[in-house]
Amino acid sequence: MADIVEQLYGESPLGIPATILVPEMPEDAEFLEEFLTLLRDEKAAAAPPKRLTDEMVRAERVAALRKREPLLDAAIEALDLDVAD
Repeated sequence: MADIVEQLYGESPLGIPATILVPEMPEDAEFLEEFLTLLRDEKAAAAPPKRLTDEMVRAERVAALRKREPLLDAAIEALDLDVAD
């Protein structure tokens, strides 16, 4: 796995991302993360992609709206609405 990562990212002008998605965690995951961290000169991680559910997408949208629109957030709190967080 480390050889593949080095081939893909070793000379990339964009460098190594903070998290590299892998189909499944390899047995040497700790070694891979240490290797990525060395190449990146900052903390790096490997992780399998997360599967988003409709509920997770809705919750993210609501959280973004509440953050962007303080009045909406205040109205939700004032009316004690049950909204996904």
